[in-house]
Amino acid sequence: MARVNRSRKDQLENTLLHVQCRFDGTPLSCVGDLLVHVISEVQRSHEAGGSSADNAARISTYAIKVLELLPKSFGKRFAFDAQLIRVLADEYSQGGAKLSGMLVPKPSQSWGHQTVSMPSTDGTTTYAVDLIHLPGEDNVEDITLLDYPFICHELGHHILFKDGDGFIALFSKELESVLSGLQRRTLGIRGFARQIAEATTNQIRQYWAPTPDQFNWAHEIAVDVIAIWLSGPAYLAAIQDVMEDDNLNPFQLGKSHPTYETRGRALIEASECLGWAYYTGPFRTLLSRWEATPPSGDRTNLHVACADPQLINAAVSAAIKTCQALSLPSCTAARVAAVENALREGLEIELGTDLLIAAWLQYCQSSEADYHAWEIAAIARILAEITE
Repeated sequence: MARVNRSRKDQLENTLLHVQCRFDGTPLSCVGDLLVHVISEVQRSHEAGGSSADNAARISTYAIKVLELLPKSFGKRFAFDAQLIRVLADEYSQGGAKLSGMLVPKPSQSWGHQTVSMPSTDGTTTYAVDLIHLPGEDNVEDITLLDYPFICHELGHHILFKDGDGFIALFSKELESVLSGLQRRTLGIRGFARQIAEATTNQIRQYWAPTPDQFNWAHEIAVDVIAIWLSGPAYLAAIQDVMEDDNLNPFQLGKSHPTYETRGRALIEASECLGWAYYTGPFRTLLSRWEATPPSGDRTNLHVACADPQLINAAVSAAIKTCQALSLPSCTAARVAAVENALREGLEIELGTDLLIAAWLQYCQSSEADYHAWEIAAIARILAEITE
């Protein structure tokens, strides 16, 4: 056997052993089985002369990259998070949305959603694992139920990846209308002023236009709206905690996320549309404080132009219509009242959206010490049910 072919064979065998050791007997054994199947097929084809050495190397290298992206530990927090995400996905799949059965939690530095495509032998048939990144380590102590409505936000990304064409069509129509209006108003402008106006219009498009990777303002506002639709004031409280950070720059422009000032306006608009206006007081206070900030390098005319109210309202409206079209279960005042009654009667709260609502209610109605005691007991009870 030529040295290069022998090297490729050894690489495949090492990768195969690595996969088997990593996933055998773990909650991701089905992912391991898929990788083993693909690597074994390539290995057999390579040995029979049907697969090139380069293809064997490609599959092996990609499989190693997949391993690096997937969770490396499967402790009690993984068990809790995985079961919660599974229950939430089932809740949200009762209508037109059909969430993946391969939603996997991964402890990370920050919240996020990431699709990891599995390697395939033919290059076309692919399976994917959708990672939900959660801050912290794989330790039970890092479970913070008050922050967990952000799971609804990340699942919103997943929903729009699978069923977001309607949202894109609705919002893109409004975006083009706004941009066309801006272009008409610049027709009589000449010279440097026209260049500035055209650059501003292009920047608005760059920030707001929906993109396949969802790194844009429209999608980010949409998943905030979906999170409010799914978990109501529990999500508003979670994102309020983020926005009240004294180190936060509310006017920081970037492509992947709208400014927090813009995001705050969208949260207020969505809350008013969905019946949660009562809980928008803290956001209004923040906006008033930020508006009183003297103009600076971060708060410019470009910022004002990009925070167009018509675009904010269009993104909120398109997201709500998408929730309605997909029949996603909405968090209503009646549901919150039912959870509150269950807490008052000392009933156990089931894993799912009700647990997120219950944590928010418990925190609002208890001392900090009592809340933490309740949270620890609730997590322990659920873990005992999951692992028994």
